[in-house]
Amino acid sequence: MNQENTPTPRKLKIWLPLLFSIVLVAGMLIGTRMQSNPPTVAAIERPRSEDLPPSTIGQGKLEELIRYIESRYVDDVNKDELVKEAIDNILFQLDPHSTYISAEQLKEVNEQLEGSFDGIGIEFVVVDDTVMVVAALSGGPAEGAGILSGDKIVQIEDSLTIGQNIDYEGILSKLKGEKGSKINLGVLRGLDNKLRKFTLTRDKISMHSVEVSYMLDDLTGYIKINRFSANTYEEFMKSLEKMVDEQGMKHLVVDLRQNPGGYMQEATSILSQLFSEKDKLLVLPKEKTCRATTTSLLAALSTM
Repeated sequence: MNQENTPTPRKLKIWLPLLFSIVLVAGMLIGTRMQSNPPTVAAIERPRSEDLPPSTIGQGKLEELIRYIESRYVDDVNKDELVKEAIDNILFQLDPHSTYISAEQLKEVNEQLEGSFDGIGIEFVVVDDTVMVVAALSGGPAEGAGILSGDKIVQIEDSLTIGQNIDYEGILSKLKGEKGSKINLGVLRGLDNKLRKFTLTRDKISMHSVEVSYMLDDLTGYIKINRFSANTYEEFMKSLEKMVDEQGMKHLVVDLRQNPGGYMQEATSILSQLFSEKDKLLVLPKEKTCRATTTSLLAALSTM
């Protein structure tokens, strides 16, 4: 009985390598066929930049880069700071007059251009480690309380405002506040070491863009404009009409030195009053023209 069963495993040993070879060849053929017909997703190629519409080139790259830095960079990063730096550098490539204004800065910029804000009414600078009053604005709470140019603000409420860590923006935010609110200041004056204390009530402070206007001689008037805010045209026309109607002005000097700019509409409205010719080009928003309008300028113009 044992002799009758012995041929069977011997036959399997003979055919088994052949079966493996057939299976291997069949697998290779199937794999080759699958590679020649890949899935649709694998066949999609990323379009070249030159094949894309100009408006879509570069879209999403900044966001992708920020996400990659956040996830892979060795240290923690401030996403908002990175975005601001990127925007600033992009705008820097355009011209020196294009500037990014953050949401935090927008309120302050609007206050300057709209012509009023709530505060105590002073202009100040930080000199070394001291807050120095440059001027108390006419009609403001600081002027009414007796604060003078040259005074040093060394205390706001219970906080000292002297030292190496003095921050202009921080001082400004403390001095500003809602109309009717009170603020306590400690002030040093001149060489006097006695601390003078003032309690001021914040009020609406008007920012006049026409700094001064007067007659230089019997025929020539002078107007200095320190910014182009929302009220500049109105202020300019009041000064102009007064000098023309009451003082017989025939010529005008417009002083734009240290004027940082502002609303273009206000500037063009003023120009339209100074030139009688119609259909003449007044403003050309190109880089060279923008630079010329913001450069210190003392121009004599004839009135209509």
